[in-house]
Amino acid sequence: LLLCCAMQGTSRQRSFGRSRRDITFVKQFKMHTKQCLAYGRIVRFEWADDTASLAVERAILPNWRKVNGSPDVTYAISLSASGATVLENGIVVEAELDSANLAHHLKRHCHINVATHSPDFVFIHAGVVSIGKGVVLIPGRSYSGKSTLVRELVKLGGRYFSDEYAVIDREGNVLAFPRALHLRMEGEALGLFIPAPQLNWSEEMPPSPVRAVVFTDYKTGHQWAPGAVSQGRSALLLLEHTVCARSDPAKAIAILPRILESAAVTNSLRGEAVPTAQAILDWLGP
Repeated sequence: LLLCCAMQGTSRQRSFGRSRRDITFVKQFKMHTKQCLAYGRIVRFEWADDTASLAVERAILPNWRKVNGSPDVTYAISLSASGATVLENGIVVEAELDSANLAHHLKRHCHINVATHSPDFVFIHAGVVSIGKGVVLIPGRSYSGKSTLVRELVKLGGRYFSDEYAVIDREGNVLAFPRALHLRMEGEALGLFIPAPQLNWSEEMPPSPVRAVVFTDYKTGHQWAPGAVSQGRSALLLLEHTVCARSDPAKAIAILPRILESAAVTNSLRGEAVPTAQAILDWLGP
């Protein structure tokens, strides 16, 4: 009996010791959370290590707002000796990332998820600049040169909406997607990022109608020569760049024609961004 009591006492001491260590661990690695409303979708971030805070801040756009409620998607970030791991709704989507690549890939996964699953908006891969009484859409895939052209149009007086997505509401107007403009630089893996406020963007900018759609790709030695595009062909070209074209084609087909109701549409290869930007302004007129 004495031996049994002694063993129980030792067991309690060991259990109590482990509890104290667990409490210390929780204090050292307190979980951080942030939850935002992003174009009708609630996005939640969870991370324990402070070094992941910058990556989270870069994923959140300046027009997203803190919100309560049940999240539509949750990103959990954990760090270990081998690097950072990112989970999307409990599934590993990235692993063994350094701090720079963590910021890039967390932002990429988050923005693609919002663009694909937004309940209220259609997202088109496009650069967007406000010029005069409407916006100019420059649809294009990655590496098509749209970011460089967007920057040059901003230098000529335009207002930055996005270099990645045109966000279209059900009336066919465009909302800003003000992520930092990304310019790829030779010799730099991640390139140069310019925050949206430095490109004449502000939160007060309202949704705007589409003034023109410029389909163009860079090709050395070419000069931009705008040619008219039929409305049917324009709709098909837009659909090729629409994020939800496969996941929700009915929504895309319902909204895309509204963009083209009063928009001029052109399709042409182009050369360098500087003369092309000026040529686009001349083509648009006052």
